[in-house]
Amino acid sequence: MPIVLGGIGAGGAAGGGPQVADAQGVDVSNFQPSFDWQAEKGRISFAFIKATEGTTFTDPDFGTNWRQSGAIGLVRGVYHFGHPKNPAAAEVSAPLLAAGGGGGWPR
Repeated sequence: MPIVLGGIGAGGAAGGGPQVADAQGVDVSNFQPSFDWQAEKGRISFAFIKATEGTTFTDPDFGTNWRQSGAIGLVRGVYHFGHPKNPAAAEVSAPLLAAGGGGGWPR
C-alpha cells in the first residue's frame, strides 16, 4: 500500500503561481510491486518515487514507476534512502550514478 500524502501547499506559490488546495500524492518503491498507476489517474497529482538506497541498491521498479507516473501526467519527485553509517559523499552520488551520471533518468 503506498503512502498517500495530502494537504500540501495550501495557498499560493511564490511568484503568483497556481494555488494548490489539498493536493494528493503517493510515495512508491519496490515495496509496492505492480503499482496500478492507471487506477490513480485523476485521483492524485504527484508521486515521490524511490530510486536508490544506501550505496549499492537501485530500486528495480524505479524506471517503470517513473515512466508510468509520467504517462498519467503526474508531477514526479525522486528520492534516495540514505544510511547514516555510509560516507555522505557516497550517499549523495548513489542516485546520480544509478541514473547514468545524472542525465539518464527515464522519460
